[in-house]
Amino acid sequence: MKPINHIILLGFILFVFCSCNQNEKIGINKGSNLNTNLLEKKIIGDWTINKIERPDGNIDNVPNEHKYTLKLSKNKDKNIFQVEDVNGIWHLEDSLLIMENIPVSKTYIDSVFVINDAFGNSEVILKNGNEKIASITKNGVVPEKITSLMTLVFLDNHILKLSMEGDIHIYNKK
Repeated sequence: MKPINHIILLGFILFVFCSCNQNEKIGINKGSNLNTNLLEKKIIGDWTINKIERPDGNIDNVPNEHKYTLKLSKNKDKNIFQVEDVNGIWHLEDSLLIMENIPVSKTYIDSVFVINDAFGNSEVILKNGNEKIASITKNGVVPEKITSLMTLVFLDNHILKLSMEGDIHIYNKK
């Protein structure tokens, strides 16, 4: 066999190997244009926190008593997440996993403020200390929403890595 044929054969084998390997795991790079539907299908499932990698390179194993499961599911056209007794909706935007929920308030309201704007619109703010619990407008009660942003760093069939505030949270699929 001629040397050029060896090079072509080797190139073909590498191409096939890389193509097959890419279907198994997805490394997320900022600015990558990966198909969101593919990511959504792959990320759905029950993920248990296992380790946390700190910015200095140290890796902390999460003790069993502090482990939790992040459940990501899809119900019709709605993406739902659950962590213990907290649940809400989630979606992917580029490499960001965005989770939103309305917390269940078990605190008393100790302050009520009325805000009037220049157009005669009023808003009632309900607070506990410095924490805003909800507001009441002409559209009804609007509870405070909590939004969590985590950057998707790595995803394959068994491992999920999410970055938040410099730490990389490493999850294993159940």
